[in-house]
Amino acid sequence: MRRFPIPTALLALLFAVAPASAGPPAEEVAYVASRLWPGDGGPIEDAVILVEDGRIVASGARGAFEIPETAKVVDLGPSAVVIPGLVAAETGLGAVSQDDERALTPAVRAIDGFDPFEEFDGPLSGGVTSAQLSPGRSRLMPGRGAVVKLGGPDPASRTLDPEGDLRVLLSAEALNPPRIYEPPPRLASRDRPVDPTQPQLASSLAGAVAGLRTLIGAALALGPEAAAEGTDPLLDPLAEALDDSGRLRVTARGAAEIRAALAIAQEFNLRLVLVDPVELRPFLGRLDTWKGVVDGVVLGSRSRPGQIVDLPVPDPDDPEPREPWEDAAELLEAGIPVAIVPSVDEDLNELLFLAGAFTAGGLDEEQVLRMITSAPAELLGVGDRVGAIAPGKDADFVVLSGDPFDLHSRVREVYVSGSKAWSAEDESGAVVIRASAVQTGDGTTIPGATIVVQGGKIRGVGADASAPVDAEVFAFEGAVVTPGLLDLATDLGLGGPLSAQPSPSGSFSASDFPVILQDDDEEEDEPSGPTRTRVSLETKLGDRLVAWDPASAVARRGGITTVLAGPRENLPAPVVAFKLGDEPTVLRDPAAIRFELSGNLTTAVPGLEATLRRAKAYHDSWENYAKDLAEYERKKKEYEEAKARLEAKKKAEEEARKKAEDAKKSDEEAKSDAENKKEGESDEPEDEPSGDQPKPGSEDDEDKDDEDDGEDPEERGDAGDGGDQGGEGKSGEDPLPEEPKPPKEPNKSDALEPYRDLFSSKIPALVEVDRLDEIRAALSLFRDDYELDTVLVGAGDAFRDLDLLAEAEVAVVVGPILVREVDRETVNLPQVLATRGVLFGFQSRAGTGSATLPRAIRYAVRLGLGAGDALAGLSSVPAGFLGLGDRVGTISPGKDADLVVWSGPPFEPSSRVLAVMIDGTWAFLDQEDEP
Repeated sequence: MRRFPIPTALLALLFAVAPASAGPPAEEVAYVASRLWPGDGGPIEDAVILVEDGRIVASGARGAFEIPETAKVVDLGPSAVVIPGLVAAETGLGAVSQDDERALTPAVRAIDGFDPFEEFDGPLSGGVTSAQLSPGRSRLMPGRGAVVKLGGPDPASRTLDPEGDLRVLLSAEALNPPRIYEPPPRLASRDRPVDPTQPQLASSLAGAVAGLRTLIGAALALGPEAAAEGTDPLLDPLAEALDDSGRLRVTARGAAEIRAALAIAQEFNLRLVLVDPVELRPFLGRLDTWKGVVDGVVLGSRSRPGQIVDLPVPDPDDPEPREPWEDAAELLEAGIPVAIVPSVDEDLNELLFLAGAFTAGGLDEEQVLRMITSAPAELLGVGDRVGAIAPGKDADFVVLSGDPFDLHSRVREVYVSGSKAWSAEDESGAVVIRASAVQTGDGTTIPGATIVVQGGKIRGVGADASAPVDAEVFAFEGAVVTPGLLDLATDLGLGGPLSAQPSPSGSFSASDFPVILQDDDEEEDEPSGPTRTRVSLETKLGDRLVAWDPASAVARRGGITTVLAGPRENLPAPVVAFKLGDEPTVLRDPAAIRFELSGNLTTAVPGLEATLRRAKAYHDSWENYAKDLAEYERKKKEYEEAKARLEAKKKAEEEARKKAEDAKKSDEEAKSDAENKKEGESDEPEDEPSGDQPKPGSEDDEDKDDEDDGEDPEERGDAGDGGDQGGEGKSGEDPLPEEPKPPKEPNKSDALEPYRDLFSSKIPALVEVDRLDEIRAALSLFRDDYELDTVLVGAGDAFRDLDLLAEAEVAVVVGPILVREVDRETVNLPQVLATRGVLFGFQSRAGTGSATLPRAIRYAVRLGLGAGDALAGLSSVPAGFLGLGDRVGTISPGKDADLVVWSGPPFEPSSRVLAVMIDGTWAFLDQEDEP
């Protein structure tokens, strides 16, 4: 639906003709606060602001002036801190969704696109009460800006300046505007019914500057009187705008653009407001020459709260890149006013937080607060009404829970023209009371303590409460030392992200790695052709790490010392854990296997279950083989022992049998000798047998022989029944057991080998999930069905069922988005996980941007995450669930000397990394802070 905003002039007319009602006299209200930052000076303790009819009557310390007896006293609270309403010096609020196709539209007014009835709860929730409106952001001269209030009792009074400076863009987005068609002021001929489109000014920077010089010169020559006649739709409004302010508002980021803007201003004796100049290095040392030309500079934050950004890899021959706070310090020293704005309008609610980072450049809190209050108000020409808390100015002020740039300070209430324009519905979860202390990463604090209050109750007291636990001072005076930080998903060490296709250069891409095309029923195939579908699980990524990687050097300057790297597409895939030294040190390869469970779970779950089932069967086959092999070795040993016993027994029996045979043989020989001797003694004739004796050969004689034979069978050498036969089983011994056969070794599959460590709980499964149903499916499949050590990656919907994660005892890898809006509610995922007791770590999914991971986590800390939990999530916790805790993650005897030295508490806006040590060697050392 198209919106038709009501012009401010018409609103003023409507309110002017409305009949005035004689009401009661305006009530005076005295607001009492523990501290007041007026915006143009230092803080005032125990302060009072006296307001009447939307204006400040008096302000200062209690007792400095008398509070009328009739005034209503409002105590803002014992810890309330009041600052002026913030002034955003550059916004696109009220701008049309798409710029005019024409490059030059000086007659366009931003105020005409502003809807005063629109809700601006976003900026107001961050304390922004006044804002500049830009007419456009992608044309050379889109029109004139305006300054309005984002709240107030009536729409008419909210316009502070309806016609501000003329806006000019010399940046890249304003160059090469579209060709346009202008119908001729005559009837079209038959030969040429349609004229061709025409190119516009600003096809290049040089062309834009030349055109601007011509136009500005013509407009100034025309003069305001001739312009008032309205004969030229381009030059007339341009001349009027230049006559009104004599100033241009120029967006010029690069050095060439800045030079062009200065040249135009000096040529035509105009003044400038420079917007978002980035390349100020060429002008350092002579910024004082800008006085009289440059009225002020609007600096962008160049970062977004909680966002990961890739940083440029510096060339050794190039100077170090400059931070915006360094530029601000140089400009202020040269006497040029500075205003701070967010990079995008969506971050107006975090202007206070973003400005806090400027305290890292040596600027004090008073100077930085001035750059978002009184300085932009003066620069916009509305300093007589807003920007400071002083008598005569509008009662626009913000009530904070702490000092302006304290990390945990929150906006509690916002007042515009003395009326409450916004207030927090309910207080934030945690209130942290901390003392400067030292943290070793494992909960030990030396010295100091932390108190955490939540829901009116103390949730933790001591060294390891869920709160900021600052690090121990080490080696550097006033510094804080923490363990080296872990980033659980990066593009570092491998020369860049692994992609499914080889890079054009072919140097560091997936084409450098062994890749398989795997089917559940087939063994791995050799790669063929340049197309790659998957980095195979058996790939040792540690062998492919790049030494002296400049991207790793950038990342470790942010405190990152240990990272995980590996493919994030065509999963499952291996992940390697290594340190970011000049020569990377592999901690474990693979350190985990990365899976993904997303999309249509009806097909995704069975497919992944088939993979795990096959892997489990492979693992079980080797486990069973190991058991069978152990059983075989046991039985083989028993068999060999039984066989040895039986052989020994047989040998003994054989010797006994042989001995018995020898004895028998000797007896037979002796008996034979005796018989021969007896026969020799009976040579004389024998007497005839008597009648009583049987004759030889008779039956009686045979019976007698039989009786003699039975008297001593052993003397005859008879073995009797069951004599020595030499066979087994006839001498009473146990039979020899059957000889065992060795088990058959399973067929080895390199593609499935890494799963053996997974199913043996030596490495975890990193499972990419997002939705709650994906989380539940992953827990059911990996934890319940296969009992694997499981770490959920991403898990954006984890806050919807925290009990599920707590009961499953799984860890979560959070990032790169840490804080997001869901159903108009802010969800700080690491904070809710910490509150429920779920272990978590962080990932950046970046290259050089890994260095900004602690800075992104700072935003989550601001929104309730305990700093102690944040540091643990960057060190000891992920080291624990990755099985790396014996080497990294904490500062304790026996661990690797991986240390980060900070200038202050790690997550404070003013803190920066001074030095990084890896394995006892300084990997980064800030020369300015070298002890």
